[in-house]
Amino acid sequence: MRYAAAGIVAGKGEFYVKGEGFLPPDYSDTIRALIEKAKVYPRLAKKRGIEGTTYINFRITPDGTPEDIIIARSSGSGMLDEATVKIVKKAAPFPYVESRVEVSVVFRIRNHENKLIEIVSGSIEKRRRKSE
Repeated sequence: MRYAAAGIVAGKGEFYVKGEGFLPPDYSDTIRALIEKAKVYPRLAKKRGIEGTTYINFRITPDGTPEDIIIARSSGSGMLDEATVKIVKKAAPFPYVESRVEVSVVFRIRNHENKLIEIVSGSIEKRRRKSE
């Protein structure tokens, strides 16, 4: 797995094309939807309560395949970072973009009632998911 030395250029929910600015909403919405549809929480990470956000950037070929995938900023968990790479590959094909695209993939544990489960000092607290 390759890791980028550069800092993060994408904010929450934003997609950034390096050197070109932000993607048009229709492109970013499509890419986000494809990634979310393909997202699978790694079973062992979920069991261990591991959460995080992986920032990843890649090129999209004219046929929609992601290539030259780089972890721009690790989630702090190799399991989540590896899952992010697999998710991006599984989510293809993407709409073609000439420049690199950088996105974030968020892993948060939720229970069957769609409540966020937080592990705080060894205890588990529940709170309703805040709308984003």
